Amino acid sequence: MRRGPHLVLAGAGHAHVELLRRLATRPTLRDAFAAVDLIEPERHMAYSGMLPATVAGHYARHEMQVDIGRLARLAQVKRYRTRVTQIDAIARTITRADGTRQCYDLLALNIGAVPRSIAGDHHAHVVPAKPVTALWRGLSATERRLDATDRALEIAVIGGGTGGVELALALAYRWRHRRPAPRIALYHRGDALLGRGERAAAAVLADALFDAGIARHGGTTIARITPGTIASADGREFVADAVFVATGAAVLPGLGMRGLARDERGFIRVNTRLQGVDAPGVFAAGDIASLPVPRPKSGVYAVRAAPVLADNLERAATGRPLREFRAQRRALALIGLGTRRAVAARSWPLAPTGYAVWRLKQAIDKRFIARYHAGEIARIMHRSGV
Repeated sequence: MRRGPHLVLAGAGHAHVELLRRLATRPTLRDAFAAVDLIEPERHMAYSGMLPATVAGHYARHEMQVDIGRLARLAQVKRYRTRVTQIDAIARTITRADGTRQCYDLLALNIGAVPRSIAGDHHAHVVPAKPVTALWRGLSATERRLDATDRALEIAVIGGGTGGVELALALAYRWRHRRPAPRIALYHRGDALLGRGERAAAAVLADALFDAGIARHGGTTIARITPGTIASADGREFVADAVFVATGAAVLPGLGMRGLARDERGFIRVNTRLQGVDAPGVFAAGDIASLPVPRPKSGVYAVRAAPVLADNLERAATGRPLREFRAQRRALALIGLGTRRAVAARSWPLAPTGYAVWRLKQAIDKRFIARYHAGEIARIMHRSGV
């Protein structure tokens, strides 16, 4: 058996798939650990950057997916197809969904988040934007209802951030040829899209929503969902045959934690080295992590944290000083407009828009996903003699 700590990876998000790729292609990294276990219930990681375009129909689902099982096998990582339900950082154990407790020396968390809950959002016609498997199930169920009716269904999308706007535009493009066409409406708490500081891009998105025939209800906080309706906090009711929820991020329900400092929303507070502030054996990246200087819950930060997370786990295993992760203040966002057009958002006075921006987004997304194709990783391993 190898010397070194036992590493447990909870979740297979953007940061952990990069770590798995490095474990497969770098023997020195793999040899730093006595064993590595991965706990992840899903068969595939869905790359969030390609999700709206896939919903719109520009990509097939397999094009946005990373095969977790094949990647884990190449990395010589033992995989458990379940989820973590309890983390005890004091005892250094995790509990899996089947009740099994497992010890760890080092724990890395990359388990993502879910949309913030709304009263009544357990109804069958409610479709959360995350996890992606739930989105696909809900989308399929909604389309069966569209097929079975002769009336135009009312579709509500809740959330005025990038995720909600992109989803609404993607659905409009996906259903553009349906007759009768479903009526899509976007509901968001603030008056402006994307929050503050992205006025130029928000104006482009507002125009795109109008052109797609999507109604906007700004300044509308949805407080309750019932079968067939949604209600705002000020008492207004709206007809909604199906509700897609893309609200702000929340911690996965049912996840218990002990010995981990958390922020006011329940996310794990980490230092600049991605370590739990009071649990040095725990690392976290992506949506589950609350950085010292808050950043949006966006996949771009998980992607950029990935190499630092991988390095720091190796450094922690070998007793070397850890690196710092410096999350940039503003990340460039390329936001799809449903059609083969996109807008670039980065607090600029102007927001570049059009087919060229869409092609740039395509190139970035395809380059990212290609890094994790098992065949490509196997070729790298063969060339390097791994």
